[in-house]
Amino acid sequence: MHSSTIAVSAGLILGSMAGAVPAKADPLNPPLVNRAPASSTSTFEKLFDDWMLKCTGGVCQVFLTLADEITKEAKLSWSFVYDPKTAKLSTIVQLPLMAALPPGVRITLNQSVHYTWPFQYCDGTGCRAVAVLSDQEFAAINEQKAVAVQYIPYGQQNAQSFRVPTAGLSTATAELIASVEKQKK
Repeated sequence: MHSSTIAVSAGLILGSMAGAVPAKADPLNPPLVNRAPASSTSTFEKLFDDWMLKCTGGVCQVFLTLADEITKEAKLSWSFVYDPKTAKLSTIVQLPLMAALPPGVRITLNQSVHYTWPFQYCDGTGCRAVAVLSDQEFAAINEQKAVAVQYIPYGQQNAQSFRVPTAGLSTATAELIASVEKQKK
């Protein structure tokens, strides 16, 4: 990890890593979001330990951002969205530009369990790995107090690693699912 201190904060992953502007629509790479009917324009935010549930204009997600405490630069953003059609959670891990694309992002739960997700795309705000989670994978993540998220910065030999707390994730995603299902009706 960098020598500077990393702080956990809520930040919008579907936009810039700084956290405020939604990504522009790209017809070739549509964002993984949950959309309510167009008439739904209310905003809802609720913090669950380090994870934020946010619904804006019918788009809902649970997310967390790790940022440098000094520069406030986002180092990692992690988001979960729910698809009511498939009843599956998807996850998006966003890391800074200049990440080595292979081997992707490695999520380490413990010494024997890890997941590797390939980067799907990079844009001006960072590189994103996207995965649809099985119920077992999500349960395994939730069983941990924290997980390690690792990637290799381009041109380097050693992985950059971040410790991501999971406290509040289970409750936040349960409310995410309930919110999306309610909007669907």
